[in-house]
Amino acid sequence: MPIQNQMLATGSALPALKVFLGLNLCSATQLSPGCFSSVDLPHSALDQWSEKVSFGGSEYTHRYSLPGIYSHDDEDPAPVPLLLFFHGWGGDSSDCSSTCREASDRGYATVSLTGIGSEYGELNSWNGFGSTQSSTNSAPALEMNAPEVICGAPEENDRTCNVDAYEVGCYEDCSERCADGCWWTTCKDSVQQTVVVLESFLNTYCIDLHRIYASGCSNGAMFVYELAHDSRTAKYLAGIAPQVGLPHYGYNKGPNKDYLPIHHIGFWGLDDATVPPIQGRSSGTGCEVECRTSESQGWFFTSSACVTAKWGDVLGLNHHSETKVMAHEDYDIPFYDELEECWSYTGSNEGGAIVIGCYFNGGHDCN
Repeated sequence: MPIQNQMLATGSALPALKVFLGLNLCSATQLSPGCFSSVDLPHSALDQWSEKVSFGGSEYTHRYSLPGIYSHDDEDPAPVPLLLFFHGWGGDSSDCSSTCREASDRGYATVSLTGIGSEYGELNSWNGFGSTQSSTNSAPALEMNAPEVICGAPEENDRTCNVDAYEVGCYEDCSERCADGCWWTTCKDSVQQTVVVLESFLNTYCIDLHRIYASGCSNGAMFVYELAHDSRTAKYLAGIAPQVGLPHYGYNKGPNKDYLPIHHIGFWGLDDATVPPIQGRSSGTGCEVECRTSESQGWFFTSSACVTAKWGDVLGLNHHSETKVMAHEDYDIPFYDELEECWSYTGSNEGGAIVIGCYFNGGHDCN
């Protein structure tokens, strides 16, 4: 199936987010600049609105909401937590409908962003996690154990897909810089786009800076890994909740060590043929490499096991055996019975960071 159809995962990241919303991740409150603003705000409790924001010469529509408990008083500020949501490839800010409603009901402000596409028919997307770095010799030496040849397949070296993978076509904003056929998103700075939107919101509304979470579906889930590593955004994040998304093989960088702890809860479908979560053989050469997954078109991702292991290592946590580590009554997970297995990394590190990964019985679906 062409990757255009595969990457368009439907639905929201509600299952992964529900776990975060149910966790008791206590930390001292830190007020955003907006808490001290005495300017009359254009929006108040229970408001939902869309707004166009300029970036890189174009305008993108993002969606916002404030919870019913929101109250703006610069003399007695009461900050609320914030959810950032990132859609799948080809989606837009409207994809957060059920997730953002759930978050708002639980007292969260929400910002659902729209990624970068173009008037040339290129789909809205997020750049990072190796999506525009294949064949540039830029992959960190994280899983690439063989110095020259991987499993006797030199044509797969330093690539995020094999030579037979379906080519999306180089985005116009990449200016023909695509080094091979594995570049499939915008080349613009999606992290900086996020910073522009996020900081504007923090400067306007009263948000708890210690309770900002990023969630996403498919391409959006891949992108939250980039946000957790890039210092421009990692400094804001308390945790990420990716669903059916993983960084490309060779780009499993983990959270930024200077801005810990950042919590992680990820969900992946055992039958996902688009972003397979389990290590397997390349569809092109039949070559199997540690930590690498390969979907039928030949796109390479990092296995979910190796992603969570990297996070556990960076956070200094201990691995726990595969089990259902989350109880329905503790975290209000309505899809608990659909989980096949979960595993966790926990410990006594500063901030009580947690890393959880779960497989569910399903495919490339965020519902």
